[in-house]
Amino acid sequence: MSEPTLEFENLKLAYMVRGTAREVLRGVSFAIQPGEAYGLVGESGCGKSTAAYAAIRSLPRNARVLSGAVRLAGRDVLSLKKNELRDLRANTVSMVYQDPSQALNPTIRVGPQLIESFTVMGVDKHEALKRSKAILHKVQIADPDVVMDRFPHQLSGGMQQRVVIAMALACDPKLLILDEPTTGLDVTVEAEVLDLIRNIRTEYGTSVLFISHNLSVVRSICDKVGVLYAGKLVEEGSAQNVFEHAVHPYTIGLLKCLPTHGLRKDAQRLSTIPGFLPSLGADLPTCVFVERCSFADETCTTEVPLWRSLGTSSVRCHHAEKVAGSPAENEIAGVSVEINRKIKPILELVNVSKSFHQGGQSFKAVQDVSLSLYAGETLGLVGESGSGKTTLAHTLLGLHAADAGGKILCDGEELLPGRRRRTLEQIRAIQIVFQNPDSALNRRRSVRKIITRTLKHLARVAPEEIESRLRSVIAAVRLTDGHLDMRPGQLSGGLKQRVAIARAYAGQPRVMV
Repeated sequence: MSEPTLEFENLKLAYMVRGTAREVLRGVSFAIQPGEAYGLVGESGCGKSTAAYAAIRSLPRNARVLSGAVRLAGRDVLSLKKNELRDLRANTVSMVYQDPSQALNPTIRVGPQLIESFTVMGVDKHEALKRSKAILHKVQIADPDVVMDRFPHQLSGGMQQRVVIAMALACDPKLLILDEPTTGLDVTVEAEVLDLIRNIRTEYGTSVLFISHNLSVVRSICDKVGVLYAGKLVEEGSAQNVFEHAVHPYTIGLLKCLPTHGLRKDAQRLSTIPGFLPSLGADLPTCVFVERCSFADETCTTEVPLWRSLGTSSVRCHHAEKVAGSPAENEIAGVSVEINRKIKPILELVNVSKSFHQGGQSFKAVQDVSLSLYAGETLGLVGESGSGKTTLAHTLLGLHAADAGGKILCDGEELLPGRRRRTLEQIRAIQIVFQNPDSALNRRRSVRKIITRTLKHLARVAPEEIESRLRSVIAAVRLTDGHLDMRPGQLSGGLKQRVAIARAYAGQPRVMV
């Protein structure tokens, strides 16, 4: 058998928090063969991104490798010198991060950043320019010249992600690490990017470490899947086998959380996994899933489950055989909401347009949009990246001033264009959860201060009631008291988004975007 492109061998890694080592990865072992796509799945905070950063030794200062090894293309990543590590990152491995806006320099146009991906490998600038345009075409960007002349903030989230993927492909890497790569991409572009990744694997034999919450995407692109929970691999096998014949209670719980196509919310609620993920560095001497498992018994609390083969999969569970043969649980009935369309809508847009000016030219990002939203109603606005969805949302909130001639009404009252011209009550009435929680949260403030500020200034909650309201809000988004004193930088991407949702709802808005 050939040498693995990437191999984790019993890796134990901790973060130092106030002098205490809090274990994040608890003896993780897996291997990715040349040309193979390996999917690493699990809920937010289970250690997926930490594993990806460990693969390229791009860890925060407080990270400590307690034991184990990471080998990339046969080289021990953890023992490489700085210049050797730099060479490895430049020529052997590329990573596409979860948040493209954080991966791009906001002060430099896209073109020079992409060209640099080639010049660092010794390509002259003229040839680098040609290759940059060609790679943008590969990731389905129709007009490379226009995109290369823009700053990152002038691109939609989907366009930013395509640029980052193009930069990652510049060195024809042996290993491509994708951390939530299709976040922010519309379904058509997502399909094109996934096809591109498949073609690269076929053409160059590139191995892929694919980290995602989107289980459907993982199933479609990965050969093999590992399920991570609380820093421990609990199940591993071929993608087909894991998704069709899961044998660990956690894997089955994740699969039940997938929405069923064609099923309305009033017919059946989405399933969830009861309880919470253990806190960072929690003492888990036996089974890591025992506190949330419906199959748990005394054996699970006293004996460590061994990593064993079951059919074509490997699993870490005492009761895997019983789990595999257990009947499906009863589904939770949905909640029906009556929409009264005889009364005035909460939100109404009448011929709303928004124009931008660039390079002496004007173009309409949104043109003559009219819609109505009634109390209790959920309205889905869909379209490809760059079609104007986010621009419309920002115009609705007053972050962009709408063009003259259109109207935005909330509870029958016309909202003036531009946030500064609106009253506090009008601002409170419409809140938003942004696509990117990293840029939406103040990284210097704790979760407690972020949410409390909204309770004080928007909801106008009395001082003596703030603490109880705060705990009610965090419980609604499945955060724990332990998260309150953390800052955004200490949270996973999914947990940051929960904080953003909690902050938006804390203001008791009439409309949530």
